[in-house]
Amino acid sequence: EINVKDCKKLVLLHVANDKVSKMDLTGCNELRDLDIHNNRIRRFHKDNFGLDNLSKLNAKNQSVYKSFIEKIFDLTAFLLGNDEDNISTAGLIINSAVNSGDENLINITGYDESGNAIEYDDSEYPETGKITFDNAPAKIIYNYDTGLTSMDVTISGTPDDDDDEESYLGNSGGGCDSGIASGMLLALTGLALIHRKKQ
Repeated sequence: EINVKDCKKLVLLHVANDKVSKMDLTGCNELRDLDIHNNRIRRFHKDNFGLDNLSKLNAKNQSVYKSFIEKIFDLTAFLLGNDEDNISTAGLIINSAVNSGDENLINITGYDESGNAIEYDDSEYPETGKITFDNAPAKIIYNYDTGLTSMDVTISGTPDDDDDEESYLGNSGGGCDSGIASGMLLALTGLALIHRKKQ
């Protein structure tokens, strides 16, 4: 975490190649040169901190890992750091409100494990903050407008396709139903053996 709030004389700040996911630059009105590349920042716009004098920014190559990436991906929750991998709001940039349909978010692309692009529907994103991929992606890459340059963010993780639930829930040869049936079969077998011994 970077917290340099109200450092009014701060002109240059370089925190690159680290694991920074959260920062507060509020009140750093004289900041002119900021380098935060190769970190875990999910979103950044200079106006959210009133950085009117910021003229040099390197925010490239942000990388965030998620345990699972769902077919229906809650992008707004991710941007806010409210996704399940970051309950403590890691990645939340303080003093920066994000609503569904963040206008600074551009060029979203999902990829499968072979690196092929995946189609998606973002028609509900402005209202729900969610986008629906054809298949759960292994990687999502998006750009974020910082007010100076574009910041690229890569989300990587294990695809968690909702359609796979049928393979372990329901009547498809496994899951809870088959477990109960197997248990009942074992119990009946046991009763039959006990009955035989008594005879």
